Amino acid sequence: MKIYKNARFSVAVASVLAAVSLSACAVGAGPAVAPKVAAVPQVNVTLNEFKILTDRPQVPAGLVKFMVTNSGTITHEMVMEEMSSRDKPMDLDGTESEVADLGPGKTSAVTWNLSKPGTYRLSCYKTDNNIDHFALGMMTMITVTAK
Repeated sequence: MKIYKNARFSVAVASVLAAVSLSACAVGAGPAVAPKVAAVPQVNVTLNEFKILTDRPQVPAGLVKFMVTNSGTITHEMVMEEMSSRDKPMDLDGTESEVADLGPGKTSAVTWNLSKPGTYRLSCYKTDNNIDHFALGMMTMITVTAK
């Protein structure tokens, strides 16, 4: 009878130890949590006769999404360029910084990697019926700040 009690005690101890081991493995475990990813800043750009308007004068360096809407009545474009350039889109990781030929009422979304801090110009160089959009002041500035 004594052996039976010890065997029973041993089984009980083994069960408790197994339960403690399993719960120890689960401590700190929970649902996998994805690392937080910073949201890509967005600049809303409106093109119309003969202005370019943005809702943000500056953005941090890195990926930036531009939502470009032509609220005018004629076709426009948006070229992001260095201040010393004229109608020369930048090469942003193999992508030209231009939204070309955006018709009235249309919207285009582009995401560019703006890695170099500085002040840049957003311009329209369309010419319709001898009307030079850039000459009429269709441009604005945007500043890329260091992270």
